[in-house]
Amino acid sequence: MLDAIRDEIKRHRRHFDRPLHVGVFKLGGHGDFMQQVAFARAVRHKWPAKQATLTLLSRFDANGVNDHILQGASFVDSCIQVPTGDWRHMVQELSPAFDVFYDVQYVAGVYYRDKQRFAAQQLDANTRLARYAAYYSRFPWSNADLGETGQSQWDMLARSSGLDVSETDLHILPDAGEGVVPPGAYVTLHNAAGGGSDAKCMPSAAFHAIARRVRAQGMMPVHVGTESEPLIHGCLDRRGLPIRATAAVIAGARLHVDIEGGLVYVARAVGTRSVVFFGPTPVVTFGFQDNVNVSLARCRPCWWSRPAWGADCPKGQATCRNMPAPRQAADIVERTIEEMSACTSPS
Repeated sequence: MLDAIRDEIKRHRRHFDRPLHVGVFKLGGHGDFMQQVAFARAVRHKWPAKQATLTLLSRFDANGVNDHILQGASFVDSCIQVPTGDWRHMVQELSPAFDVFYDVQYVAGVYYRDKQRFAAQQLDANTRLARYAAYYSRFPWSNADLGETGQSQWDMLARSSGLDVSETDLHILPDAGEGVVPPGAYVTLHNAAGGGSDAKCMPSAAFHAIARRVRAQGMMPVHVGTESEPLIHGCLDRRGLPIRATAAVIAGARLHVDIEGGLVYVARAVGTRSVVFFGPTPVVTFGFQDNVNVSLARCRPCWWSRPAWGADCPKGQATCRNMPAPRQAADIVERTIEEMSACTSPS
């Protein structure tokens, strides 16, 4: 399989016929892919199109969501899907196929094929990565410790790679079909996580309470996400839309309410503020600057602390202790709506 991928990498290089071929590698879900695309935008700023071909290496995506996210991302030349496998082995096997190879794992490793030509750059990259050596070498089992850096994922990526990458580089083009975006004022809601990460989710009762409170504020609660997610009571159903149509619905919302995950990245990319509830993942790492990021901080974040971290609580709790109770969650959303309304009301 990796031999076929290396052959495809060679074909991509010959097709564009540019002096350098730069690869950006990252596995994970759709939120991870959006982070990878944001990183690629920063890579393109360093290596202009006339100088380098830019190829993403990303996990197989049977639903085609990543292809839709990439639409309009002219700074990326090509994307090659790869199987999920041992991270270290894949980096070892695929990095020599590129002149410059960025391995993006919350911190970034940078590899240059021509050691003599890029000796100074490789030394600088190694020095930068050394600051995060414990997190990088033990990935993903070091993820539970990332919050101890006190840095966001964007700070860590920028400092480890030397690139000017930030959350403002996130990309998706909304595509609103007829009747997709609801009329009037509304708030989008979502309470699901991919990859079996149920521990990141709020109890359903919390989102039912939030939906009731949104209606009490004179706005329509709109449920976005996949059709497999149980419908939140009292919501207008906009589940199952293509990702760019979902982006359009979120773009038109006064507020997006979610757990930490991929649609929060979508909301940030289209400029919609979010209330985000954090359970096993750290706010300092994944909280976007303008959002209302909520964690009761009763427990140390436990994501990737053990193989089954996403399925259940390691302490045997029915729900994550970092999540607020339903009424408290609804109060937070109501207060945010009122504060936003006060800021936009004419004086």
